[in-house]
Parts: sequence; C-alpha cells; structure tokens
Amino acid sequence: MSSNINTVEFMKKQEIKGIEQVQDLYKSKGIDTKKDIGGIKKIDTITSGNITEKNITDILQNGFNEFKKETGREMTYSEMRAMYG
Repeated sequence: MSSNINTVEFMKKQEIKGIEQVQDLYKSKGIDTKKDIGGIKKIDTITSGNITEKNITDILQNGFNEFKKETGREMTYSEMRAMYG
C-alpha cells in the first residue's frame, strides 16, 4: 500500500466487512439480533454453542490475512484494536 491514508481507508472497509460477516453468522444460525436490547448480542448464543469461538476467530483471521495481502505486512496490535476493538 502506498500511504498510511490508504491503510486507514482499507482498515475502515475491513471493519465494516467484519461487522457484516458477524451479522451474517448470526443470521445463518437463526439468531434475530434485532431482539437484543441496545444492540448487545445475547451471550447465550455463544455459551449454548450456536456460535463458537472458532466462528469468530475465523472472521478475525480472514481480516488479518486480507490486511497482510493488501499491505505486505502483519497487522500491528494497534491496528487490530482499531479494526476489531
């Protein structure tokens, strides 16, 4: 990537993509997130096994891989926190 501005733009797009992937994951498991109070996902969807840790880490890993492909380097901790909180 040629500049830091492009990296920031790419990260913003990746953050949105990650959010969409999590929403798609919830939909694929039949979970209606609109019923959650304040937009907070119900923790029982994870503890019940409907959504596993691997489901979430796969989404994160895909983002890391795309970042490396785009920038030619690993994501820093700060960049990871900026994208995924």
